[in-house]
Amino acid sequence: MNPAHWFRRFWVKDSTMTIEIKEDLVKNLSALGGSESIEQLVEQALEEFIRRHRRQRMLALYGKVKWEGDLDLMRGADPKTEN
Repeated sequence: MNPAHWFRRFWVKDSTMTIEIKEDLVKNLSALGGSESIEQLVEQALEEFIRRHRRQRMLALYGKVKWEGDLDLMRGADPKTEN
């Protein structure tokens, strides 16, 4: 494979930066994402990356945070009408 074809250059308007992305990644992302524009594909990929890492950080806290409270009360359940 010719190294000149490994990357595409994209101008990102809002951030005013040029990024290089491997051609294979662009093709795979395009096939999966369904978006027509490269900008939309990159934005969707970045959003998913952020969501995934935020979720991983939350999962890492599982069992490490002590919580005390009454979920029924917090959810607005009336303790008088409960069985």
